[in-house]
Amino acid sequence: ILDGYLNNYEFDGAIRDESRIPYQVKKFDEPVRASKPYPSGEDDTDEDDSGGGRNLLITWLINDDTHQLSAVEELALIVLDDMMLGSSSSVLEKALMDSGLGDETFSDGIDRTLIQMVFQVGMKGIKDEEGVLQVEEVIMKTLFSLADDGFDGDDIKASLNSIEFALRDYSGGNEPKGIGLYTRVMNKWNYDIHPIEALAFEDTLSQLKDIVAETGSDIFQNLIKDYLLNNSHRTILDLYPDPNMEAEQLKEEKKHLADVQKRFKPQELQDVLDASKSLEKIQSADDPPDAVAAIPSLSLSDLDRNEVEFPIFIEEDVFGSDATLVSHIVPSSSGIAYIDFGFDISNIQYEDIPLLPFLQRMMMETGTKNLTDIELDRLIGMHTGGIGVDRIIETITPDGAIDRVVSSSTKLRTMLFIQGKCMADKARKMFPMMFDILTSTNLDSPKKATQILRETISAIESNIQSDGDDYATRRIMAKFSVPGFLGEQWSGSAQLAVVKDLLDSANNNWPAVVERLERMRQAIIGTSLEGVIINFSGDDVVLSTVKDPLKKFVTRQLSLLHKSVPDEGKGKLLNFKTVNHPWVLPAQESMKATMSVDEYEAILASTKVSYVGKGGSLFQLNEPVSGSMSVVSRYLQNGYLWDTIRVQMGAYGAMAYLYSTEGILIFMSYRDPNLATTLAAYDGAAPQLLEDASSTLSAQDSVDLTRAIIGAIGHHDGRAPSTAEIGWISLLRWLRNESPEMRQRYRDQIIETTAKDFDDFANRLTSWSPTICAVTSQSMLDEMNADADAPKLKTILSV
Repeated sequence: ILDGYLNNYEFDGAIRDESRIPYQVKKFDEPVRASKPYPSGEDDTDEDDSGGGRNLLITWLINDDTHQLSAVEELALIVLDDMMLGSSSSVLEKALMDSGLGDETFSDGIDRTLIQMVFQVGMKGIKDEEGVLQVEEVIMKTLFSLADDGFDGDDIKASLNSIEFALRDYSGGNEPKGIGLYTRVMNKWNYDIHPIEALAFEDTLSQLKDIVAETGSDIFQNLIKDYLLNNSHRTILDLYPDPNMEAEQLKEEKKHLADVQKRFKPQELQDVLDASKSLEKIQSADDPPDAVAAIPSLSLSDLDRNEVEFPIFIEEDVFGSDATLVSHIVPSSSGIAYIDFGFDISNIQYEDIPLLPFLQRMMMETGTKNLTDIELDRLIGMHTGGIGVDRIIETITPDGAIDRVVSSSTKLRTMLFIQGKCMADKARKMFPMMFDILTSTNLDSPKKATQILRETISAIESNIQSDGDDYATRRIMAKFSVPGFLGEQWSGSAQLAVVKDLLDSANNNWPAVVERLERMRQAIIGTSLEGVIINFSGDDVVLSTVKDPLKKFVTRQLSLLHKSVPDEGKGKLLNFKTVNHPWVLPAQESMKATMSVDEYEAILASTKVSYVGKGGSLFQLNEPVSGSMSVVSRYLQNGYLWDTIRVQMGAYGAMAYLYSTEGILIFMSYRDPNLATTLAAYDGAAPQLLEDASSTLSAQDSVDLTRAIIGAIGHHDGRAPSTAEIGWISLLRWLRNESPEMRQRYRDQIIETTAKDFDDFANRLTSWSPTICAVTSQSMLDEMNADADAPKLKTILSV
């Protein structure tokens, strides 16, 4: 296939030379300073406990053609970056947060995606101009101190181990591993550097380890001196909030457009309008059938009819402890063990539930009874590939169910997991650390708590502007299901109010805050051992190596811990398949008191684009949701929504999310220059779907239908999961009580989708009663609310 496109091209060395990207020469004799405004809400200028609105970012250009970095220097800079900014206890990160001068750090550190590396660090939420200068002073003083005194040997070992683990355990993150590796390669190949240099690390790592063994911290101290302290080619950018900037820019833009229009002659203006209409016609037209037919594609016979199942072995009362061991054995995990210790959290009091994200960060960032936060972080880096804390809320499927059915989501499983990965022979080191994180975290740390809360406020406000689709989606989901409501309390816009209240309490009544945190921890520790799950992923050799230290951990530390909890503090594990979760009733009462499907909502942010959501129940309680419905929702996303909202109306993206367990459909736009017109476009989905169902989709051997099915299967299967992901996916399936038969039936329904399913989906849309939530700007909201025919949105939050 590729030869047909590429074999007519010939290599031309002259063109290759012309396409080379030259180095930018360092030419600043002294740092360049700039102070610039950014559009903000009035709250950003307030000088309250959550900090201020100024931001400082210092950026260094690291290398130029006078000194091209060696592979060892590149890797050493990555390790240096980790030692300075890799975690909350890293030297530069900690110095900035301990200063109390801002809310959150800019800790981008080293960027090596271009031919010339840059290093960036700074701070958000600085109170005033004097604070900006003080933050810069903290950064430079810390760098001078590190250049003079160097790093602790254990810190170097920890960062070296963390970087090595990341290189060996690379899984691609949120993208397919192949795409991730391809991106790495292109970061070098684009600049005529051999692609293998982007992937090979063994020799370079060995050389760096030898240098460190011989000279200790010297290489890192020299890097700081050469590329940061003695490098004047840097910018110091101070951004200050201007609450009038958005309105002024809008006014200036309207004036500019009016001036431009005045300069047009009548015929010139008509030519522009005609060209615009011509473009719209091209954008809305279907591709020619012969062009579509020329695109190579799969057929339904190419699809694997069998659902992918992962190995899972359940061992209840493991080692006589009442706990359950869930194992996922893979052919090879490269000597790495992935372990999750899960604890039932249903005994946490309902009013404390919104504090869970805060408790999770306190568990990881405040140290333990015997270790400071720096010491704990160092041990984690030296002996593991990372430890973290996660939480889940999953709806349980009834026994014997063969279809995905819309449930009331009252039968829930809620758990907190301490998650870690390490080389198998390091398990005996990792388990005690995970135990201490759970049981002896230093929760009585008011200064650290205040830092975390201020940082969280800053992060949420920033994320609402950049990832507004996530917040609008969560807000819509919160109106229709208990898990959605709780998810909004934990990760949505509601969490911002929770954290602001916590910050006020931390400043004025810290004992009450720590009492709540301790109460939550005791509820977790006191859970019945029957509710404890040990989730293991790895190969047979790893499991045999890990089993002995795991047995000692479970029979000694875990069992003794449970025995130490007073009887009145011990929780009972309910049968959540048959009993409503204790959080359900108070959550339903809160939803009734605070949520209204009929009330359309807006979250205001300083943004030039919007994130426009419209969603609600498409299926009724106890109604089955066929796999074919996922084909239709993907078809809408990749077809009508893409063509209309992305191509014709200029949004960066348009999505259709179908949540089968809740029976909810959500339309969502991403970085959208429109608001009211996008909401109106959503209303055109049903008519378009009805038209397609009666024409192209119902044709014999319909190409459109086949492609829709293949696309849905591709999305359903996703990329190849890593070992850790196999274990986690399989565990969640088991916790949800899903059967392989149900999953296979859902896959069969996808492959057997017909035009009738599209017609059914479209008819549901015609009687759909969705709610609305949009993240947008004040000016865009005012413009829409001034339109008598447009839906009216109520502002629930402004950031």
